[in-house]
Amino acid sequence: MLSPAASIYFLRPSSSFLFHFSKVTDKYFGNIYISDEPCCMQNYFFIWKDGGYNKLPYSDIVYVESLKNYVRIIAGKKNYLVLTTLKRVEEILPRNEFCRIHRCYIVSLSNIIRFTNNKVWIGDKQLPISESYQKLLMETVITLVNEHRLSSKISKKTSDNILKSLN
Repeated sequence: MLSPAASIYFLRPSSSFLFHFSKVTDKYFGNIYISDEPCCMQNYFFIWKDGGYNKLPYSDIVYVESLKNYVRIIAGKKNYLVLTTLKRVEEILPRNEFCRIHRCYIVSLSNIIRFTNNKVWIGDKQLPISESYQKLLMETVITLVNEHRLSSKISKKTSDNILKSLN
């Protein structure tokens, strides 16, 4: 029978034990590194539907909507309901192609037709933009601002000089 001190050792191995254990496993099995980063740049993921895994390219995704414990992925004419969190989907999707605009929505930047300070249009669908995500969207997309918006930020003389240099 083991003494109480010995059982504590087995329940809580010392750091030197873990060090030596990792040395032995590295010697026999090689170095194994686990990372959250993808091993390769995939432009798709797989979704379980109709009894199998179906490939869904990122380019097909229009937007993602949170529905309590599920997310609904809108991909063209297809909808997928997946038991996962919006945060997990946000971690998977590439940040240069998708942007979170609300606690319930992630949108494909290439599918945005128009947006204002509080709405995004994707086709005929209007999605809300929350105040907390307005700045993120503006930092993610490239915008060209009309001259009358520039004039409030810079003088007329400076804007004329910019226009002359373009001609």
